[in-house]
Amino acid sequence: MYTRRSPIITLIYVFLIFTVVVLLDYSFNRSGFGSKTPIIFDDDGSPDGTIALLYCLTNPKLDVKAIIVSYGESYPNVSINKIRSLLLFTGHNRIPTAEGSQSPLFGNNTFPEHYKTLSRDFWGIDGLPTIELNPNTDATSLIVETIKSSKRPITYFVSGSLTSLAQALRKDDEIKKNIEKIVIMGGALNFPGNVAMENKSSQPVAEWNIWLDVAAADEVFRSSVPIFLIPLDSSGQIVWNSKLDIGKLNKNKNIEGTLAQRIHVRNLSIKGLRSGPLWDLAAAVSIANKGVCSFKNISIDVIKKGPEVGRIVILANGSIVSVCDKMNYDLVKEDVLAVFQRTEFSRELIWPQIPLKL
Repeated sequence: MYTRRSPIITLIYVFLIFTVVVLLDYSFNRSGFGSKTPIIFDDDGSPDGTIALLYCLTNPKLDVKAIIVSYGESYPNVSINKIRSLLLFTGHNRIPTAEGSQSPLFGNNTFPEHYKTLSRDFWGIDGLPTIELNPNTDATSLIVETIKSSKRPITYFVSGSLTSLAQALRKDDEIKKNIEKIVIMGGALNFPGNVAMENKSSQPVAEWNIWLDVAAADEVFRSSVPIFLIPLDSSGQIVWNSKLDIGKLNKNKNIEGTLAQRIHVRNLSIKGLRSGPLWDLAAAVSIANKGVCSFKNISIDVIKKGPEVGRIVILANGSIVSVCDKMNYDLVKEDVLAVFQRTEFSRELIWPQIPLKL
């Protein structure tokens, strides 16, 4: 015999089902099970940073929520539009972008001018679509808004100076609650620095990304957010040969792999080298592939003045960070090639559109 259900009982059932669905969705998003890792990509417009960006855009495990061009190896006000053109060309132009500060929080440390000049032609990539120059979004505001609006905690990736992130933390300290971790390509602990390669007056102990804005690096290290540091000690050990390794990136002739190959080959040719490290790319791989790094918790500090300014040192009462002391060389290359050789979501590049300047 059919018994008519009370409207009140029906409403209770609907409410309970709705509540369960919402709770499951919240739990699913917070845990990250079966979903991509949301990241903010913050680079200084460098060649290896651009390759790292292409990797992140192509990797099915990562979801790039925003892109920041910070102070460093290029002119942020120039590189931001180059990046926007790249995003349009590769079909990722819906990702919000912002230009960071043109100077550090404190001091006047800067990259050599000839490096910045090279960035004006976007490391030799011609043929990208021209875009209308829109008013630049404030980087600090974009960072804060992206982190606060994310359903899942953000992984913040930095492969340039830490200026923009430090400014965002100053603006709204509450964003720390929704940052899963900060992954930094920077520093050198038991490995020679690289600032002295161009700046002969500096001691060979500092690395560019930390040295450029020591105040910002110090503030970020002291932020209490979990930090994973990929220093030169590990990232600098993975050397990419222009023919044997990089030649495989465009095996399937897709856009991202071909661009990555051409950027690195051109960068090596300028320096007269046959091979070289891709520090930022190695650091980016550590986000998507947890097995490439072995991490150790180390208490560190940044030297803020004197002849060794910018050097990271081990200090008992410093900031605790997880340092990648060793990288799996073969696993990194295997991961990178697998990502760039994917064809599911890539279009084939029409080769004449991107002539390589040598």
